[in-house]
Amino acid sequence: MARLRGVSAGTGMVLGTAAIIQELNGIPIAPQPPERVVKELVRRRGASEKPDIVLAARDCRAAAALAPLISWGKVVAIVAETAPVIPDLPGVPVIGSIDGLLSAIDEDMLLLVDAGGSFVFPDPDPIFLAHYTTTAANLAPRRRIFLDAGHDPARTMDGVLIPVLGLASSEGELAEAIENGADGILLSVADPAACEPLLARATELASGKEILLMAPGLRGLTSVLTTGNRGQFTVLLSVSQPSDMVLGAAVCGAFRESTERLLDADEPATMPEIAVAVNSGTPSEGSHESATDLDSETLLNWSAEVRSTRLLLGYNSESLGEGMLAELDPWLRAAVNATVPAYVVCRSVSINPFGFGSLENTIECAVRLLVGGGASGIIVHPQDVQAVKAAVRSESAESCREEYRTAMQEVQQI
Repeated sequence: MARLRGVSAGTGMVLGTAAIIQELNGIPIAPQPPERVVKELVRRRGASEKPDIVLAARDCRAAAALAPLISWGKVVAIVAETAPVIPDLPGVPVIGSIDGLLSAIDEDMLLLVDAGGSFVFPDPDPIFLAHYTTTAANLAPRRRIFLDAGHDPARTMDGVLIPVLGLASSEGELAEAIENGADGILLSVADPAACEPLLARATELASGKEILLMAPGLRGLTSVLTTGNRGQFTVLLSVSQPSDMVLGAAVCGAFRESTERLLDADEPATMPEIAVAVNSGTPSEGSHESATDLDSETLLNWSAEVRSTRLLLGYNSESLGEGMLAELDPWLRAAVNATVPAYVVCRSVSINPFGFGSLENTIECAVRLLVGGGASGIIVHPQDVQAVKAAVRSESAESCREEYRTAMQEVQQI
C-alpha cells in the first residue's frame, strides 16, 4: 500500500474524500465538491451531518485559511506539501511537508490520514483499512468498541441524526451514561482540582465518544490538553455578558499557545474544539438578573470568531421545565438560520416545555418539540439516555417540525 510521509501538527486518524485546492496565478482557489461528495450530499439531503473531506494543498497556510470557509463538507484533516501550521479550525489534524503530495493523489480519492504516525494513505483498500486502523500504534489496546445496539446513534425515522449526550459530574454518573449508550459526555466539574483526573477517566471510559468539558477557570491548560488529547475533547465557554467574551477569547488564545508549545517539544497535541454555552432561558429562582445580556446576532458572530463548533443551550438553567422551550425558541431559530448546531440540556425527567395543559408532560413530548424546534443534540441525565434515544427513533423530523409550529402558535395566543 502506497503511503506518503510528512510532519504532523496534531493527532488522530481520519478517513475522508480528497478536496484539492488549486492555484490560479499563485492564488489559492477554494475547491468545489468532488463527485463522491456530490452524490453523498444528494443521498443525505435533509440530514444535518456533512460528508468528511480531507483538504489537500500545496501551501498549508492557504489550506488552513480556506478550511473554515468550506460549507458543503466537514474538513476532518489538512494535508499539504509545505510545513504544517495550526488551522483556525479546532480539532483538525494537519500533516505538512509531504513531498509530491498533489502528484500522488487525485480529486475525489479516499485518503486515510494518520496524524499520529505522520502518514497519508491514498485510496486504501478495505482489507488494509481494517487492518491498519485496528493495529495502529496510536489506538490504545484497551480501547473499547461499542457494539451493542443501544450505542448506535439515534436517528429519526426520516434520517436526521440527533446525538444524545449524558450529563456527568462524577465518575459514577460518567460510567452510567456510557453504559446507557450516551453518544458523548458533558462533563461538568465544580472543583478545578478534580478537572484533570475526571477528564482522564472520561477519556478512558468514553473510548472515542466526544467529551464536552465545562470547568471553572480551566487551570493547568497544558495538563488538560495532554489529558484531553487521548479522546475527542471540546471546551465549553460560558457566555452571558460582553466581559465573558473577552475571557473566552483569552482562554482560546491560551489553549493555542499551549498547543504550540507541546508541538515544539515534539509532544502530541491538538487544539481542542470550542463550543459556546449560552446562559439561555429564565434565571434561576431568587435571581433577578436576565439570562443573558447579549443578543443572538452578537453572540453568534463572536462564536464564529472563536471558531465555535456549536451552541449549548439550557446549561445554566436549574431545570428545562415549564415555559423553558419558549425561552429557548429565539436561540434555536437563530442557530438554525446561521446553520450552527445547537445542543439543549434537559435536566428534568419529565418536561412540559410550555407550561400549559394542551401538551403531555413526558420525555417523548419534549423530544418531539426539541427536534421540531431545530435542536441538533440533546443532553440529559444518565438515567434518561435510553428513553430519549428511543423517543428520537420513533418520530420523524418533519412531523416534529409541524407539531412544533402548532405549539408555538398556541403559545403566541396565550
